[in-house]
Amino acid sequence: ARDSDAPFQLSRLSSIQDIFWFSDDLSNEAAGRAFSFFLEKNLEQLRLKRANCILKHENRSFLQSNRIKNNAINLQGSKDEFYSFLYGQSEAILNFQIKLAEAIKTNDIPVFLAEEGLEQAKISYFLHSAIHTSNDSFVSVDFRKLPAHIQEARLFGYKSGTIPGALRNGKGAIEQATGGVLHLANIENLSWEIQSKLLKALQEGYYARLGERKRIKIDCRFVLSNSDNLEKKVEQGKFRQDLFFRLNAMPISIPTIKERKADIPVIIDEYCNWLSSESKPDIFFEADAKLYLASREWPGNIKQLLNTIKEYCNLSTRFPITLRSMKMLENSLNQHEKKSRNLQGLYRQGTINGQLQIFSEMTEKGAFSPPLKEVEKEYILNILKRYDQNFSQSARVLGISRKTLYDKVKKFNQAGKRAI
Repeated sequence: ARDSDAPFQLSRLSSIQDIFWFSDDLSNEAAGRAFSFFLEKNLEQLRLKRANCILKHENRSFLQSNRIKNNAINLQGSKDEFYSFLYGQSEAILNFQIKLAEAIKTNDIPVFLAEEGLEQAKISYFLHSAIHTSNDSFVSVDFRKLPAHIQEARLFGYKSGTIPGALRNGKGAIEQATGGVLHLANIENLSWEIQSKLLKALQEGYYARLGERKRIKIDCRFVLSNSDNLEKKVEQGKFRQDLFFRLNAMPISIPTIKERKADIPVIIDEYCNWLSSESKPDIFFEADAKLYLASREWPGNIKQLLNTIKEYCNLSTRFPITLRSMKMLENSLNQHEKKSRNLQGLYRQGTINGQLQIFSEMTEKGAFSPPLKEVEKEYILNILKRYDQNFSQSARVLGISRKTLYDKVKKFNQAGKRAI
């Protein structure tokens, strides 16, 4: 036998390469035994190494998430804000917390990329609170709500007379955020010209107000957020490539609620603790109710989830909230909403007398309870419509003076709604 002709000591094996080195001197059976011996000898060591690596990674994640949570103790204690991204142990949220901790430590410009409903502004405020005192400024500007011709004045400020109605110099968002953090949301809506000016300001560290040549030094931390993929905008020619590269140093994706469904029960518990008050000190959900909420789809992300939890807590009179009580509340709300829509439709389509009759039925049965001001407004506008906007005749029908009717219509207009 080859084994006896070429004696081989298994103890000589120090690495997997040795097996192949001595393979010419070994039979297939001996080589198999040698390989098995090597695995048994080193398997425990490999397991220890792997366990050590896992522990190091988990310890790093734990320390980073704890550092973030410690920064929020004072904020959470104030009851002003609830930070859902501080809770959970899913891989998605732990990775986000690590990146957020890195953003707090560095001076790079973080760009939070997220879908709608993921509280980018709240996360930006948390970052501001972690690196600044409460006296430092935090300014947030949403460019989705700003027309292009206003963007420059809002961002950089303006000199008196450069925009209609500007009787004095106006500070821009950059100047208002001096010493603090400036959050710019939905930056894909910036006009091409403002993108160019923002890039220049970021590169040079200086900017000028609209209508002025004097340069002002930037003294704030920029935090940006966007609900769309900026890279696609660059490919479509809607966003400057050079600005994209300047801002792409620290992109941070905020995980959706779909990516962290395992965290939902923890979020529910923590949010209930946050909502608890003296009037409702023991707000909480039973396990089956939390699992039911975790199994649902949340297209509105964390905002929709928190609003739903709050609605259940406000409507419930007994705690804990069970799955059965949730189903009963849902059925009651669905029936109430359906009846309300039907009655409101009849109310708007009916005659004056019919409206009063339907309104009486609605309020008696509790199906539709609009504010008194809304009822008064709807009734007055219908009377005016019926009498072709004749204020004198309408005032006589309503039993009020013509001047009183004018005053009421004026208040309707001031509320931002067309009266006639």
